[in-house]
Amino acid sequence: MTTRILAYGDSNVWGDSGEGYRYATDEQWTNILQNMLGVTYEIVQNGVCGRTAGDIDEEKPHRNGFAYFKVAIQSARPLDYTIISLGANDLKERYIRTAEQIAADLLRYAKALKDLSAREDLKIKKEIVFLGELLETATGLTERDKTTLQQVYETVRQAGCAVIIPDDVQRARDGLHYSVEGHL
Repeated sequence: MTTRILAYGDSNVWGDSGEGYRYATDEQWTNILQNMLGVTYEIVQNGVCGRTAGDIDEEKPHRNGFAYFKVAIQSARPLDYTIISLGANDLKERYIRTAEQIAADLLRYAKALKDLSAREDLKIKKEIVFLGELLETATGLTERDKTTLQQVYETVRQAGCAVIIPDDVQRARDGLHYSVEGHL
């Protein structure tokens, strides 16, 4: 029996180098994880550059994360675990989002997954993990942005959700995207 895991997120899930190209398939963390776990696991990669946790991008609605989440869940099922790696793009100045708003958007994913898992015919489990970011070297983010992101993760944790924030991810020059070594 195969354990299926959906990785739903932004450019780091997609494999963006931060320099205008996508890393090779075997260099992306989702595929590296797949190889490490072996044939009894299947990682379903669903990343979009610029994707937000909230449905807040009016100019590019395909980046609205929640709007497409249920579709991603339906296409990935049967599903044992879901990894959500979103929130950093919501910090962009044009969105004017607070920590409370971003956390509320992330918690909508947990609720949607719980609601979908209640339907036995869908074969979706409600197991969810939020993959966070330490953006200490990110260019274009203020100290307030970094604090906001930490507040988001704390709120999500306090709501009873698992949040993992890797502290040793190597970054590309922009400080936002994973370097090729960061995908390891």
